[in-house]
Amino acid sequence: MATRDDRTFVHRIDSHNVIVDLNRAWLDFAIENDAPELTRDAVVGRSLWDFIAGWEVRYIYEAIIRKVRKERVLIRVPFRCDSPGVRRYMDVDIVSAGRYDGDIEFRSRIIREEVRLPVDLLKDQVREEGEEILLCSWCKRIKVDGERWSEAETALGTLRLSHDLSRPRLAHDVCPECRPILMQATRPSPPL
Repeated sequence: MATRDDRTFVHRIDSHNVIVDLNRAWLDFAIENDAPELTRDAVVGRSLWDFIAGWEVRYIYEAIIRKVRKERVLIRVPFRCDSPGVRRYMDVDIVSAGRYDGDIEFRSRIIREEVRLPVDLLKDQVREEGEEILLCSWCKRIKVDGERWSEAETALGTLRLSHDLSRPRLAHDVCPECRPILMQATRPSPPL
């Protein structure tokens, strides 16, 4: 297990959900994780929704953003941001930026990292084709059957996926374990 990374990765959206700023740590993190195409010029000025896949995932983000704007509260959500060779347990604080009405900041931090053997299923360079499999956008587990979700390494064997240069198409969803945590974050705060 790796030590905690003390950097905070920040991106800010305006009242129209357009990304208006990224900090240096966010840009460095993108480069470190094989996404050098995520430059300031490629991201700033685009809708947040260009980077959110899956209707249920978008619905939850919309509900959290609406709550932060309306109640001006900080919402902390745990999530994973894995790369093929590292599991990253993180959290994000979603908070009113205060500079302009409706601006929201997302402040993400790495809580811990676990090195693992690289999982080809998670490599961006792998060609997607054929069937579609569900990936939880928060915990990065994969739906293997019914309501069972497994880590990517286990899912490869359970789904009998090969380690070649292609993979099934990944669709983003929310698993049953993450859903109640996220739905709790979207509920209105009780009156004082």
